Amino acid sequence: MSIPDGPGNAGATSRSNTTPGRWLALTLMVLVAVAVVGCDRISGEAAALQVGECLDLPTDESSFTDVQRQPCNVAHDAEVFMVLVHPAQPEEAFPVISGFDDYVEENCIPAFETYTGRSYPDDELTIGWFHPTLTSWGEGDRGITCHVARIDEAKLTASVRAGAPASP
Repeated sequence: MSIPDGPGNAGATSRSNTTPGRWLALTLMVLVAVAVVGCDRISGEAAALQVGECLDLPTDESSFTDVQRQPCNVAHDAEVFMVLVHPAQPEEAFPVISGFDDYVEENCIPAFETYTGRSYPDDELTIGWFHPTLTSWGEGDRGITCHVARIDEAKLTASVRAGAPASP
């Protein structure tokens, strides 16, 4: 297609500055930007949680596999402070709930105090944990994830790690 000759158009032809390669590059840049911005607000496996990650607690705590991760500087329900592997052997039976309670008390309370710099029990914060279901235990899952949340169930708005800007 030609542009008629006229002032400022002498001998010019129309050509698009957007080639397929440029569209591809632009699309990739947008996808990378979305991934970088949204990567800390994604749903993911509860078993893959790591110390220092913040999350919203599942609404159905009886059985779940995914949790919603959140940046620690925005409103969230809890923060992971300890990830454990229960020492039970594969042939051992599923512990009664008090078996989990005892293990958590022995391991997570000292970790809470180290992680937060607070004594337990605390006036504002409490400990919670995720443990295997009967089914996942039978499949070899021994993971226990300890997390800290507010006693009043209000949202945290910063990390509770000792030395981080205060949240509660």
